[in-house]
Parts: sequence; C-alpha cells; structure tokens
Amino acid sequence: MTRFNSISNVLERAAASFDGEPGDWHDVLSRARETPPGREPRRRVVRTLLLGAAVVAAVLALAPPFGIASRIVGLFRDEGKPVPVSSLSRLDRAGLASMCREVKLVTPPGRAPEQRCVGGPPRVEEIANNGTRIYWKVTYPKSQVTYPGSETCLASGRVRGYRDSFGRGRSRVGLMGCGPNALPTPKRPITVDASIGFNRGDRHARLEGVSGLAGEGVVEVGLIEKNGDSLKKSVKGRTYDFGRPPDRAWIAIAAFDGSGKEVYRERLHLPGPLPRMRPRNGTTTPERPPPPPLPRGAPVQRGMENGTKIAVYRNGIVAVDLSSAPSRVYRLLQPRGTDPRVPISCSKAAFGAGRWEQVGVGAYGYFGRTMRTSIASPGGGTSPPFDECHLSGRYGRRWNDARGMHDAVEFEFTPLAYRYFAEQAAARDLALFVRTPEIRAVRETMKQGLPLARGGEIARRFPSRVVGLAQRSEDAPPSTIGIWTNRKDLLVVSRRAEDGRHMYVTIREGGRLGPNNLAGLAFVFY
Repeated sequence: MTRFNSISNVLERAAASFDGEPGDWHDVLSRARETPPGREPRRRVVRTLLLGAAVVAAVLALAPPFGIASRIVGLFRDEGKPVPVSSLSRLDRAGLASMCREVKLVTPPGRAPEQRCVGGPPRVEEIANNGTRIYWKVTYPKSQVTYPGSETCLASGRVRGYRDSFGRGRSRVGLMGCGPNALPTPKRPITVDASIGFNRGDRHARLEGVSGLAGEGVVEVGLIEKNGDSLKKSVKGRTYDFGRPPDRAWIAIAAFDGSGKEVYRERLHLPGPLPRMRPRNGTTTPERPPPPPLPRGAPVQRGMENGTKIAVYRNGIVAVDLSSAPSRVYRLLQPRGTDPRVPISCSKAAFGAGRWEQVGVGAYGYFGRTMRTSIASPGGGTSPPFDECHLSGRYGRRWNDARGMHDAVEFEFTPLAYRYFAEQAAARDLALFVRTPEIRAVRETMKQGLPLARGGEIARRFPSRVVGLAQRSEDAPPSTIGIWTNRKDLLVVSRRAEDGRHMYVTIREGGRLGPNNLAGLAFVFY
C-alpha cells in the first residue's frame, strides 16, 4: 500500500463516483498485481492512488503573511465535527493506518481482518463541506508517525464518494496530505491538491484537478498563466475547486482578497513526459552498493524451499542463499534486462469472513548465489516475525503460463502461509483467465444481450485446462478451470485451490463483473 510520509504528498482516487448513502464516510480504496497483456492504452493518466500509482503536483510556500487592517490573512479555524473512526469504511481505515509507524492486523469476530495502528487510531474531524467536496482533519499521536511534523493530515473527497475500480468497496477519501502545511496558515493561506496527467504527444503535463481550502480573508483563488492571465474561482464554505481546468501552461496558483489584491502565490511545475531510459553506448553498470552487514545473534526465522535458504533477523535484515537451488529457480529469479535486482518481500497475513488481508514490507537484493538486503521500512509497516517471505521473478504473467501462478520461491513460516500461497495461486489463475480474449468475446456477447453458450462449448475455445460444468456447484478436476452458464445472463468460472478452497468469479448480465472470493489475493478487472 502506498504510504504518505512526505509533507507535500497528496493523492486523487482514480475511481468512478457513486450515489452513496448520507453519513460520515461509507466504504473505500488501491491496483492489480498482474498486468493483462495487450498494448498500452491510447491515453495514459498518471495519478496518485490510495491504493495504487500516481503523480501529484508538489507546491511551495513562497510568500510572507499579509494583513487586511487588523485581520491576518490565512487564519483557519479548524474546529470540526468529530468523525468516529469506526464509522469509516474498511478500506478508508486501512488508508489511515498506513500512515502509522507500526501497523497490525486485527480480525474482529465474524468480520474480515483489517489493518490498524499500533497504539490506537488517529482523531478525525470534518472541517469543511461545500456541498461537492468534504474535508477532514486527521491527527495522529506524535509517537505513531515516522517523520516529525507529519502528525497532522488533511483528507478530502467528493460528497458523493467513490466506487473502487476493482470491486473492493466504496470510499469517501480522494486526497490526503500530511505535514506542517496541511491546513491554511498566514504564511500559506491556501492548500493545493493538484493531480496531473499526460496525453500522448503532449509537451507538458496537464492539470487533471485542483482544489483546496482557503484561510481567513481569501475570497478568490486563481490559476496563473505565463502571460499573467488568470482563471479565478470563488471560495465557498472555506473551499475552492477548479474541477478539471482548461489545458493551458499554468505556472502558478494565487490567492486574492476581497479587493482583488493578490496576497499569496506559489509555483506549479507541470513537467514534460518522463523520457524513455535507454542505455548509452559505452556506459558501464554502476557499482553495486555493499550488502548490509549481518547482525549479531541468531535469526528469528529460518526457512528452506526448493533448495533456497532464507534467514530473517530481528532488525529486518534478510539473507538468501541460492547455492543449492535447482536451475529452474535460478532461471526464474535471473533478472531480465539491465536491472540486476530481485524483489524480496515478507508479510503477516490474516483471514476472516472469507477474506484475506496482508501487511508487509519488501526490498531488492542484487542477484547472485547469495543475496542480502534490509526490508525494514523507514516509513513504518510491520516487522519480524512474519507469516511468509517470497522471492519474485522479474517477468509478467499470462494465463496458462508454464511458469505457473506461484512466485519463484515461497517460504511458509506458519500454516496460514500455506493456505495463503495456495489460494493466491488459484486466484491469480482465475483473474488472468477472465482477461483472456476468449472470455472478453463472451462478455461482448453478454453486452449485446445475446444468449450464452453452454459451459462446455466455451471451454472448447481453449487449448487446455478448461472444462464445462453441468451444474454451478460442480467442481472441475484439480488444476483445471470450470465454466458454467445459465445460457442467459450469468457465467461462473471456478477452480479448487491446492488447500481445497473453492474459488470463483461471476460475470453477470451485460458482461459486468459479479461476486467473487478473490479479495485480498488478486484483482479481477477488465
């Protein structure tokens, strides 16, 4: 999960809106681990996600405080309505917990596991609402945050909320930033939440959205062009929102008082697209940094799998020995291209109410017969002992890939880890299967309202490992995927995981994704 430790970090949800019920925050939140094959979409927007990858405009406080008569511009009375953390959605609570120095997994009786801050939840208050967007002040105890000064955060989101793109619930949080400038001050009388994106061929990024809070005396906020022209928005309910501004080369954002005088300005940097990284002729591989030293004392965890040994130390140092590993493992881990690193990750897991949850850390080790790295996260997270560790190959996955759905090497420190790996592999298998061209063609048939073929007829479109099922409750043979349809508007694909759990995904009328039990294991999307 993305962590927000930088002072200027903010994030905008890339999710559709929904008509949620009224209340203080209803259901939330992050992207798929497996990327479906195919060409890159024509339009690519880069955006900071609570639970996935994005770019946010960083802003700088450049002006001194201004006064109007005896009134100081920028004062902001942030007394708000308390919001019980228990009233937030499960994914919103996870987002707030990700800011803490130490995170734990808790499984309430009869409910799904969730992430919580060690030491208790933050304090949440609703401080502004303009009818379109809501703002919350989030305050963490100083002892819980990793970086000094980041205990105060500003979160915001649409009043109508968000529907998660991967079917994981609903959210009210769209942006979140932490630090001394999280709220308006006399030195910086406005906050700026700016998300940016690129269109193919653009010379510079474009603003996808700009909004924020305004302090005392600020009546208008304006986006400034290089020639001095401005686009202004009035402050309403102590907030402003430009929505999606016109595509211009904006250079700054400014605050104006009631007389129209500019009382504050800060630069907006809209970078050009990231250049393609190509090695130059004659360049050499940078020297590898030395591995971290092994700590004194014995490791807290040891494991061996497929001839690969691992040792985990209390301070987060992980040592891996591939000297006895079979050639297949060595080939899977061997880096492709010029990057010589191998991802090494460890986590704690929990299961409840049919759902998995993980909290973990990871780092890169430089490929070799022996590897050593530190997975201790400076931004917090979790620490040893773990339920599992795994080493991942630097290759993508496709359905029916001969390399399988497991990671290259998986270490099980607890019985729970065996279940997790078994069900994750089956979930990945199903998630990739429903993205195949054959299933996409079936979805198009469902969108047109045409009757569905029998499961056996659809299964024959695949070369192997797919069978038709006569009944929905029937199980396919081990390691195979079964297809059942009602021949009208419902399709179910399923398989048994190695631990015996029945895994399934449904596709409903119109080709829409329906209920599934892959949550916490793999993402199903089209």
